[in-house]
Amino acid sequence: MSSKQILDEGKTADGLIEAARTHAADIASRRVAQYASIKLKNAPTAAAIESQIRLDATLLEHTLASLRRADEVLAAELGDDAAVFAARDRYAASVRSALVGFRDLVLTNCGDAAVAALGFVGETPRDPVALEALGASVLAGVEKSPPRSQRRGVRFDAKLALEGVTADVAALASANAAVRKEKREEQAARSRRDEAWNTFSRERVSAARSLDAQLRAVGLDDLADRLLPSIAASGEPATVPDPAPAPTG
Repeated sequence: MSSKQILDEGKTADGLIEAARTHAADIASRRVAQYASIKLKNAPTAAAIESQIRLDATLLEHTLASLRRADEVLAAELGDDAAVFAARDRYAASVRSALVGFRDLVLTNCGDAAVAALGFVGETPRDPVALEALGASVLAGVEKSPPRSQRRGVRFDAKLALEGVTADVAALASANAAVRKEKREEQAARSRRDEAWNTFSRERVSAARSLDAQLRAVGLDDLADRLLPSIAASGEPATVPDPAPAPTG
């Protein structure tokens, strides 16, 4: 669900809470009068009935407050993502550019076999995680067995050609880790928000139906029709769908 939906549903719940508190005493006095009219023994007191109505309103108020807090936390978490993803993309672009240039140098000076030996297969990847893995593999390969030039009279220094790439690959690795952390935190915040929504939705249905029944039981049908949302007569409380997967890019 969206924050706007939570805002709209929250306004409905606020109205329900206010209605319960406003009419609790009247409902209680009318109900006690009904019990007295048939001389019902051990009937609850007006104070007990009013207290129960107010407690139900407070419970709904609490679940609504929890939902609003959870939605604010999720919104803040989503707001943090942009800078982390932007940094990851910058490092990925830098690493890819360096690897493409290095691959061309190796191909020109050392041939296809040297390119393949370093792990270059097909197009240089664009995915940041794949770029991190390729960059680490190329650096390790050059450190272990640097490719040699096949061109007569030409010296090719692979380590010199990769100067600065080590730092870029390390930065990309850190950025990828930061993205994974952000995604975990976002998913956790989304799960908490969804759980809070489901709890609120169930409680709102329960509170609306209860107040509707209490008003009608004491003859306040017209008031029930005016005050209560249509959810009082609905079937099951609304639940959130499974959240969409977080974007990878």
